[in-house]
Amino acid sequence: MNRMNILNEMFKYTDNEVKRLEELNTSLKEATQQMYRDFNNLYQGRLKTQGMEVYNNQTWFESRMSFNFYGNNSIIKMSEDQYYCSQFDKMLELLCAEEENLSYQGCVCAYKELKLSGKMANADKENNICDALDDGGSWADWMNHPKIEHINICHAVHDIFDHHLYSIPDMLRMNSFKIKMVMKQEREFNITN
Repeated sequence: MNRMNILNEMFKYTDNEVKRLEELNTSLKEATQQMYRDFNNLYQGRLKTQGMEVYNNQTWFESRMSFNFYGNNSIIKMSEDQYYCSQFDKMLELLCAEEENLSYQGCVCAYKELKLSGKMANADKENNICDALDDGGSWADWMNHPKIEHINICHAVHDIFDHHLYSIPDMLRMNSFKIKMVMKQEREFNITN
């Protein structure tokens, strides 16, 4: 936490860093919106799948987007690296390992239990899943620097540097993310008379 606070205090909002923040913010917002569309399609498709009624009370859907340290080109180098005097690759590896030990939740998460009303005609409207967190407002009011006031910080970016031990400079070097989507179904049955 000390490291994160120190790096955040050192953050200079250089033109290069602001440009990278814009790119990251745009990419993560678009990925989040696509994740929710895909999640909604999976959910709506399951609602309409015939012959799965025995699982209806035990079906869950989950989608998570998170930094992928082990992906290709997962960490980029920036011209400001020497200024921060941090070994970003090694520190991000340590932070990612710690996050995994703490059951890292991801920077964007969607979770829904299957709920079927008896009327399938209304299911699409009643169960539509969307990104309600990115509603047009910025998620980083505390970052009131003139160089970034034009950036509408999305929830995913906010989550990375406000809810984890990643500093803003750490986040700017993150280059690989993954989306994991899971549908889990269970049913119990007994073989007795």
